[in-house]
Amino acid sequence: MSTFPQAGRLLIGSWLTLSALVGLPSCSVPRPPAQTVLLADPLPGLEGDVTGAQATEFDRGVALVQLERYAEGVVLLERALKPSSSDVTAIYHLGYAYEQLGRQSDAEASYLRVIALDPKFASARVNLGSLYLAAPGQELKAIQVLEPAVAFEPKAVDLRLNLAFAYGRLKNLDKAAEHYRAALASEDRVDIRQMLVDVLFDGEKMPEAIIEMRKLLPNFHKDARAMAAFGGRFAKARAFEDCVAAFTTAIQLDGNTSSYFLNRGLCRHELKTQEAEAASDYERATVLDPTYQPAFYYLGMSLLTQQRLVPAAEALLHAHNLGTTTPVGLKAKARWDDLTRASDPPGHASVPPKRPSAPPKRPSAPPKRGGH
Repeated sequence: MSTFPQAGRLLIGSWLTLSALVGLPSCSVPRPPAQTVLLADPLPGLEGDVTGAQATEFDRGVALVQLERYAEGVVLLERALKPSSSDVTAIYHLGYAYEQLGRQSDAEASYLRVIALDPKFASARVNLGSLYLAAPGQELKAIQVLEPAVAFEPKAVDLRLNLAFAYGRLKNLDKAAEHYRAALASEDRVDIRQMLVDVLFDGEKMPEAIIEMRKLLPNFHKDARAMAAFGGRFAKARAFEDCVAAFTTAIQLDGNTSSYFLNRGLCRHELKTQEAEAASDYERATVLDPTYQPAFYYLGMSLLTQQRLVPAAEALLHAHNLGTTTPVGLKAKARWDDLTRASDPPGHASVPPKRPSAPPKRPSAPPKRGGH
């Protein structure tokens, strides 16, 4: 019985990472300053909650940063802060303003100064770590800054996500998964679970990835493209029943995409008990797209598996004719050649034998009989 080739089975293309489905950020994000009750005299023309009677440049500078008037805030804070100043809140806001203005080295210096004065100032650690992670190559520096903060803010989601991102870039996937799980324990979010699934796949932890994907499915049951991406991930994890179910949902949402039928058929084939259904899926894919060469190829292979040799040969030949020099077309021709050779009766060549040049001669005299 013929078997399908083992390589190149799923044909939608490179499957989307699950985090790409909702456009998740590819890097960590800094923590903005916490809003506080501000007690400061209003500046001329300043709008916002900066009222009070005891104005200081520290207070005004912090107020301006919180109002996202970063350049004005920097002017006041730089004037107010001396090398010996120990007001970590003001220094932190100055660093944050520098960062928003693109002055990365000044922001780094300010955050380092805050950490030196107060090692438990978690926001400064988160933002400095994010600053390091903005460019490749500084992951270890980010981890050195971020890890100590876990001891005093173990439930901080942004801290855990930045650490997971750093470890992921270093390919320490177990540590990345550990921090994603910790973040989920604090806040069960779809985007975090998607990133966890991506890390589990990269680390080839397929049983764990399958469990997490099943938890995600209800959030995407109305999105055909997302369900198809889940189907591809389930197939890669060899969870073929889940694959069939995901593509079935995608088809219910969008019954006109030929690749959904093809890939559901491939997963049905892997189940070993649904070959007829697989062939129906391939055939439907050919109806939706009469130029879809892989669908004709897999239809032929499925019919061959079912010993339906004549339609199998027709489908394989059609697949070859759709592209005689493509990899799929060459495979289809090789399978068709095998099939036509196998269909010849045993001991017979695939072309008629040549006639002998002359009829065989008869014996010159009949054989003699013995006496009675």
